[in-house]
Amino acid sequence: MRACVVGAGPGGIVTAKVLLENGFDVTVFDKYQQVGGIWSAAGCYDGLANQSALRVFEFADLPNRLHFAGAVDTQRYLEKYAETFGVLDRVRLGTEVISIRPVEGPG
Repeated sequence: MRACVVGAGPGGIVTAKVLLENGFDVTVFDKYQQVGGIWSAAGCYDGLANQSALRVFEFADLPNRLHFAGAVDTQRYLEKYAETFGVLDRVRLGTEVISIRPVEGPG
């Protein structure tokens, strides 16, 4: 079955990972040129930083050492996560979704 995910931020890359693990053919679309959503260079504002203490901003299957990290380090972690779990190859960066409609057929 095919699945599309809109947004390559934290929620989108985790959703894509789970779909891939369950046998879906996944494509992730994101308008920015980097994985990370608001943590990507084009998605964040100057001085954006993670407000989470050590080990709070991480996924259970990829620990990190981020502690009140800036946007650059947070984006790198998210990109590493996407790469580690095969999501990065499924992301179409620079592709803004402006509408969605169901497709006829199974799935």
